[in-house]
Amino acid sequence: MNLIDPADLPKSAADGPQSWGEAWTNLASTTSSAQQMIENTTSDRSMLEDIYARRIKTIEDLTGQTLENPIRSDIGVPGFLQPPFRAAYAKNEEEFSKRVSTLAQQYPELSNQFQSLSGGVDDEMNRMRREAEQATGQAALNPNLDPISRFAAQMAGGLAGAARDPFQWQMAIAGGGGASAGQSVAGRIGKTMVSEFMLNGGQEAVLQAASQPRKKAAGLEYGLGDALTNIGVAGTFGALFGGTLEAGHALAGLYRMGDGGAEIATRVLEGKPQPGDVETMAKAMGVELQPEQLQQLNRSFEEKVLDDHMIGADATPEQQRVFEAALRYAEDPDNHPPPEIVERAIADEQAGPARTLTADDYERIYGGDPNAIDDLRGVMQAESLDDAARIIDDQTRQPSQQTVAAVAPAAVEPEVAAQAVLKADGENVLLKTPQEDAHLSLRRDGQNLKVGITSVSKASRGQGKARQLYEEAVRLADENGGVLRSDISVSNDALRVYNSLSRRGYDVRRNPDAVRTDKGWIAPDQPGQNWVFEVRPRPDPGAIVDPLEGQTIRPRTALEPTDAEAMRIAEEQAGVVGEPVIDANGNPQSLLDFIPITDRDGNVRLVSPSEALEIAEQGNILADLLEVCQV
Repeated sequence: MNLIDPADLPKSAADGPQSWGEAWTNLASTTSSAQQMIENTTSDRSMLEDIYARRIKTIEDLTGQTLENPIRSDIGVPGFLQPPFRAAYAKNEEEFSKRVSTLAQQYPELSNQFQSLSGGVDDEMNRMRREAEQATGQAALNPNLDPISRFAAQMAGGLAGAARDPFQWQMAIAGGGGASAGQSVAGRIGKTMVSEFMLNGGQEAVLQAASQPRKKAAGLEYGLGDALTNIGVAGTFGALFGGTLEAGHALAGLYRMGDGGAEIATRVLEGKPQPGDVETMAKAMGVELQPEQLQQLNRSFEEKVLDDHMIGADATPEQQRVFEAALRYAEDPDNHPPPEIVERAIADEQAGPARTLTADDYERIYGGDPNAIDDLRGVMQAESLDDAARIIDDQTRQPSQQTVAAVAPAAVEPEVAAQAVLKADGENVLLKTPQEDAHLSLRRDGQNLKVGITSVSKASRGQGKARQLYEEAVRLADENGGVLRSDISVSNDALRVYNSLSRRGYDVRRNPDAVRTDKGWIAPDQPGQNWVFEVRPRPDPGAIVDPLEGQTIRPRTALEPTDAEAMRIAEEQAGVVGEPVIDANGNPQSLLDFIPITDRDGNVRLVSPSEALEIAEQGNILADLLEVCQV
């Protein structure tokens, strides 16, 4: 089980400066360890096995000899190892102690090391429990935690620790905890569980009674009051096994937090609350937060954002702008964009004349300016704020700290085709249509050209304007001895352009290490691999071949199978006749998958291939069917 020895934990409330998240995680983890060592029914067996395993490892390091663990499952030691049952395995433990004594006599020079191994395992087990309790209490004293955060961390840690007790699961599955008999666990221990598998007060009472003797032996607080306190927590919150998601739903339902309450409670229990979550949860639970507590909470969120964007005394103006954006976002996240967006906007600004959006444009869009979309419609082609944000996210750029070495501009600008207007300035290139209804920003990367942002006006979409600009970009890159490369991300919309180029005969190659996502493709995080697609010219740019040209449905020479073996081979080659795809309304997604058949009255109806074959088998009408279908 590899339990943490509390002696290895920090002795102070904070081992150096801790953020709010670190303090929360520390309290949750120590609470989880204490739950596993003190409350869980399997703690005796697990702790004893771990203690013996550590001693065996030490002996092996000292002498090279390996001893058998006297407490292990393969010799039948039960998980629920209460004192009466442990007596049956005392012989194994006595044999282990004798072996240790014998080795100590064989290696007198290691007497000091063996002395630390001669102590009773029960004393060490009780020490670990006491120190686990002390570590939990010490972590709870961290000044970075407010009462609600402290409660949430202890609750989440306790749930995580309880989830490691297989006896609780067995009782729940068997119906001991209110769960239906015959039900199966919907996930692994510690993962999300359905709400049926909960630990109610009745089952927790049994488990609490089992933990009372070990608490007394360890010198911890025990008795009816302690058991009732824990049983009350279990009965109130359901003590869900499935981690914080179900616990969040239980809390939200119990305190009538309304829409979004489960998400708020879940974020608080996970230690990832957003601004306002803790206040909302505290209000629902009837806990009044003092002004200084609210101030401390808000400061923790601000510090959490600023930690990622802290700058030094020699910061550049661009870094200063990002830090100021982080300050604004920390103070008012609802009306200011995240600093990462501003950083991306600055990188876009640094692209020079080829830029399409300024940092102010980004801030207006993410800040909710209702006039931003109308003002930027020609650039963004967005119908809503969400659409604008999606387009920005699809056009991921490198951070401003990552720059590409400048390349001297070409001595002579190449001849530009009539379908594109070229503007070049150093390492930046801008292609646009003569009507200025489509733009393609590029960046020189050695001999290659790197795609930046593509924009097409709404009125000109579907006319191949973007593809024409890409074709011109491929020509420019090829004249310079390079290729056209995509950016580090390619959205699903941009993917259509690359597919169109491929259909027209261009050599389009995808980075084999690129990753597919719901939004498109992302380049691998490897040096020199920050591209998804490479495009090279057609073998013969002057000849555009229609992929359907020269193809006919009717074969030039129709060869029919002449015997049973030939028919079998033909059927294998043809494969299984698949049924056409039908949508949710029962309509065919493509009429090309159906065969029109005209009856004797002149009525035409569409049939599937399998139905057409069935009709063909009825009598000698195969020739008529083929003639009607013009095959």
